[in-house]
Amino acid sequence: MKTHDLIDVLSLDDTPANVQWMQRRVGPAVLLAALLCLLIAETLWSVRSDMQEAVLLAAFWFKLGFAVSLALIAAWALPSAARPVGLHIQRVWYLLLPVVVIWVRAVGVILDAPAADLPTLVYGQTWQKCSLLIVALALPLLVASLWACKEAAPSKPRLTGFVLGVLSGAIAASIYSLHCVEMSAFFIGIWYALGILVTGLLGLFLGGRVLRW
Repeated sequence: MKTHDLIDVLSLDDTPANVQWMQRRVGPAVLLAALLCLLIAETLWSVRSDMQEAVLLAAFWFKLGFAVSLALIAAWALPSAARPVGLHIQRVWYLLLPVVVIWVRAVGVILDAPAADLPTLVYGQTWQKCSLLIVALALPLLVASLWACKEAAPSKPRLTGFVLGVLSGAIAASIYSLHCVEMSAFFIGIWYALGILVTGLLGLFLGGRVLRW
């Protein structure tokens, strides 16, 4: 039997893939790495001094909700992305939903804001380092998740790596958001999203090598 024939036969089996590997290995690895990232962030930057006032603002929750929702969707999509050939991976497309929501919010803010405020809404005070800090903070998460996911032997290693990258970047962005004073939806839709996207692309690149079997 040829390799392609064997793959076709195996793909006919619609038995759900065993995803306990994520609970046993990937979950704890990501959790420990997230705690490490939180410790690093707390060491390098203190939580914003106006946190008590910030939590009363809708903009703060849009920022945090954007990052957290991306992390949750990536975690939900990960088992599907790592399943055998022939199974569906539509869950990955749901990663676009938080991006659409934040950009709808951003457009609404821009339409209501004076033209003179546009540069501040787009660049804020930290645009030059925001994306880079998110990527740097996400690296321990990405390394840990890629190492843990090798046990799954995913048939789509690049796609799995991309989802792991988005998951790592979104968790890092969630942690970073507690220290970042920027709250413009336009800023979040550009610089936070860019940091998460770069981490996702890095995961895609590394996944094709680390997760290949």
